[in-house]
Amino acid sequence: SCQKNSRILPQEDSKIFNFPGSYSKMSHFEDVRNLKTKNSAAFDPPSTVKPKSRVKSHFRNENCAAASLRSPPDQTRSVPNLKVTISSADSRQVDGPDVDAATVRLVKGSQKQEVKRLATVRRKLEQGQAKVREAEVVAKQVPPVRKLLEDEDEPMLWEAIREQDRVAAEFEATSLAEAEVVNRRLEELSERLRRKKLDIELKEERKRAILAHKASFQTLLNVYMDTLAGYDGEFVASFVNQEKSVLDLIESFNQLLGANDVRETTLADVDRTAEFCKQLERINTEVIDLRNQMMKEHGLVQEVQPPPSGISFNSDEVLKFYSEIKRFYEQTQQKIQPLADDPSLFVYRKNLGTVVNVAVSTMSGSCAWIEAQFNLLDALLGGARVAVANSGTFVTTEGYPEARAYCASMLAEKYVHQADLLISNNPPCAFPIASVIVALWQKYPDFGRLLLAVLFRECPFLAPFYPARSEPDQDQADYRRSLGYRFGPDGTPERQIVYLKRMAALARLYGAIVASNLRKGTAGLAHPHGLEFGWRWICAVLNMAPLADICATLLTEVLLMAGHRMWHCYEDQFVKVLRVLYEKYVPMLPKGEGWPKARLDRLLLKIKVEGRIETPIGMVGEGFW
Repeated sequence: SCQKNSRILPQEDSKIFNFPGSYSKMSHFEDVRNLKTKNSAAFDPPSTVKPKSRVKSHFRNENCAAASLRSPPDQTRSVPNLKVTISSADSRQVDGPDVDAATVRLVKGSQKQEVKRLATVRRKLEQGQAKVREAEVVAKQVPPVRKLLEDEDEPMLWEAIREQDRVAAEFEATSLAEAEVVNRRLEELSERLRRKKLDIELKEERKRAILAHKASFQTLLNVYMDTLAGYDGEFVASFVNQEKSVLDLIESFNQLLGANDVRETTLADVDRTAEFCKQLERINTEVIDLRNQMMKEHGLVQEVQPPPSGISFNSDEVLKFYSEIKRFYEQTQQKIQPLADDPSLFVYRKNLGTVVNVAVSTMSGSCAWIEAQFNLLDALLGGARVAVANSGTFVTTEGYPEARAYCASMLAEKYVHQADLLISNNPPCAFPIASVIVALWQKYPDFGRLLLAVLFRECPFLAPFYPARSEPDQDQADYRRSLGYRFGPDGTPERQIVYLKRMAALARLYGAIVASNLRKGTAGLAHPHGLEFGWRWICAVLNMAPLADICATLLTEVLLMAGHRMWHCYEDQFVKVLRVLYEKYVPMLPKGEGWPKARLDRLLLKIKVEGRIETPIGMVGEGFW
């Protein structure tokens, strides 16, 4: 019966059996499930703390344990024999097999640990729920607080923005005002400096003009003295009125120069010195005409004669050089003839001519002028677009094969014409013009050859080529034209002094070209027509028969313009040439007008006494531009 009772237990009494840990575990699991179900909504939102998975895992393990307790015992396992003793109605005692104390303590210890662990889990769950509730409360309070902050900060923010804009505007206005003041002051200072610089340049220009007029006056005075040199007192007495006028001009000129030493030179002073030169030139013309008339009355006037042996006085080398230059000029004229004759290109030719005329018509010895003129003409000959003055249009030599040669030929003609207009009255201006010519000659050799051709056409003695009569009975007028004389509309030839003055201007230009320094940046390039050509020209003149007036005039001008540099270049050899000129060549010169020979003689004597040749006025130094 004990065995039977131990195997079959009443259903209603099964709950009184107190198996260690069975009831406490199941009640704990139910509490945990109830907590999970009750608080499941609290864990719905995502959270950084994830206890749910751990709890579920724990639930899964505990449920397994509980299920194992509820399930029927294994058939292979035997239930221990139990003995139930009822001592009274309120007490029962179940007797089972003996259990040792260690097992009991182990079971009780496990129960205590499980209780502590469950308490810890419950406490963590409660803490998580509290944090969730706090987060919900804070989330409900954030929008009103944010709106309140926005309502309070927005006016302050706009006010700060407006204040910042106002400060920035004030700063900008102040900066602009200060900048305007500074710019105005800088402009005023720049304007004062520009005016001061302009005043200085004008003063220097006036001084150079005074010096140029002084040199011209001295040259004209020498012409006057040389014209009357060698004549007796009775002959000279016929020029009393002219002599008195010359003395008055000399006194007035000296007074003006003395006044300029103690005060600034004015434009009126420049005009007065120019007028003195013109008056002296008129006096010289009167003296020469009167002298020629008197000599004609006495049968002393001689016609211009060619060299005794004609063209045989021209060396083969000079003749070849002269012929090549002349042939090149003729070929160029044939090449540009279609462009020059095309009626449809009239405006184009006019624009090209305007650019050349504007560039050449003005003259100054300043570096800025030389640079500006070179850049303009270089752009034109190089094919760049060049502005046409006072028209708002541009012109270029590109697109027309003959346009560049046309411009080069026209430019050569203009420069030779400028020598007649400017250099004849103002010798120092030959050097600025020559500097531009040499710079262009370096880049465009054809332009230089055309310039030589025009020079030789106007003055063949610069080759030096001595024209001979084409026929024994050639007309005197035709022969004079071959020498470079000009004739009026009525066929009257120009006076000898005018002819020599023009030839002297061309010789000054040629001498300035020979003696010109190269522009900066071209030191490695050869001079297109340098001192060696001047040396060759002087030696060629010495080897030819001397002609009256023209040879002495050209030698004097070339020595004045290029002699200084030739002396420094050739030294003793050049001194020997000067000695031959003075001792042998000058005595061979026909008297002619008289004053050209006397002027050359006086120059060579001065060089011999001083042992040097002065630097010419207006010479452009090395590295000047």
